Amino acid sequence: MAILKAGFTRSVLSNKYLRQEILIAFCLILLTLLVFLGYLFPGVPASSWFSNRATLPLVIAILVVILVTGFLIIWQIVDPVIRLSRDAKMIAAGDLSREIRLVREDELGELGSSVNALTRRIRENVEELNNLNKKTEVLNDEINNRIVMLSNLMEISNGIAQKAALHDILRIAVNKCFPEQEMSFGCVILKDVVTNEYKVQYLHSPHEEQLKQRGLPSLKISLGIGVLGKAILKQEAIIIDRSAKMTQEIEDFKRMFMLNNAIIAPISSTGNAYGLIVAGNDRPNYFCTDTQKDLLQLVSKHIAIAVLNERLSQEIEKFEVTDPLTGLYNNAYARSRLGFEVKQAVNTQKTCSFVLIKIDHFTNYLEAFGHIGGEDVLLKIAAVFKEHLPIEAKASRFAEHEFALVLPSINKRDAITLSESIVAKIAAKFATEENKSRRLTVTAAVVENPLDGRTADELILKSGIILADTIEQGGNRVGFHK
Repeated sequence: MAILKAGFTRSVLSNKYLRQEILIAFCLILLTLLVFLGYLFPGVPASSWFSNRATLPLVIAILVVILVTGFLIIWQIVDPVIRLSRDAKMIAAGDLSREIRLVREDELGELGSSVNALTRRIRENVEELNNLNKKTEVLNDEINNRIVMLSNLMEISNGIAQKAALHDILRIAVNKCFPEQEMSFGCVILKDVVTNEYKVQYLHSPHEEQLKQRGLPSLKISLGIGVLGKAILKQEAIIIDRSAKMTQEIEDFKRMFMLNNAIIAPISSTGNAYGLIVAGNDRPNYFCTDTQKDLLQLVSKHIAIAVLNERLSQEIEKFEVTDPLTGLYNNAYARSRLGFEVKQAVNTQKTCSFVLIKIDHFTNYLEAFGHIGGEDVLLKIAAVFKEHLPIEAKASRFAEHEFALVLPSINKRDAITLSESIVAKIAAKFATEENKSRRLTVTAAVVENPLDGRTADELILKSGIILADTIEQGGNRVGFHK
């Protein structure tokens, strides 16, 4: 039947329009009716041919052919409409991959082709919309990341404005900013102002304990050597990811820091290199984006400002508590420190000693050699203090030609011994002067809490009295009350 339908379609209806097909079917049905009328009404024209019973089988055969042909024509019209309707419903339900298969050259074939073209266009539009949605999602994620990053940078800026501790600012930068950029590792390396060595100041990593065991916090960095040394020297950001050319230095860096990918950005301001900031992760086949690099450099600039502010604050604090000539602490610091140590001594049931030292006959020396000569003397005495005092002792320039020593946890006996040593060293410092007028000496007075006073003011007052009595006795000695 299927073969018959296909052959019939190719032969009879291959080039017909739908209107012609319907007309053919109507004519065949009309012809069948005429045949029946010939049998029912013998008086009609050509009824003699129908009245002949010998021709009955032929007539029946003709009728069957006519009926089958009419049925096939009608089916050929109805079946594509049913299939077209079914496919159209499935397409309308969302199955855009479906295609209407009508191999016809009539209006139904044109309708199927039009629906297919429309479906393809809708499918292309949907795919384009999906692609746009994906791009929009990526863009939204990036915008959200930038908003979060901006919030974190604002938090860093607020910390800097409020003079927060540098460690707290580094913690915000590493713990909050880096994870937002898919970086599980964060490290800040800063230059030590005392040793001029670059040291790890803050470390955050899922392998933190292992890195500490490997000695990462004590890692020594030499300018121009290794990945970090070259980054500091060149003051350029370095990206290590799947696109980076592997060298032995990079392999050593990855092994030391337990990373597969990293962005290394210099921390600098106005040409001064303060250190490096390192962010990374251990993901395989990872690619670091320009956005990550730009944001890390923004973080490094904020850290540079924080470092600069802290160092300026330290310089200001140092200037406020030190004597600009000798570099020793000033009177205000000595009084404040003595008060603190006295309270500590009371709380811990320990002692605290205070020593007041005055240069003998210094007024005469100034008249003879001027203020420049006097400043030279002060610098030499300050050098003796810096060289020979224990680390816990705090030396200060207490007045124009007076010095004070705050000696926490040192009793009077040990303080006297220390003072006698200092007095002797100062005398020896000037004993080699050819001009006898330049051979200066000093006098010291030692007091102890609580024997000589329970407060800082009482100790200072008592030391002044002892010092005056000792100077009257000739000076160049240590005075104290037993």
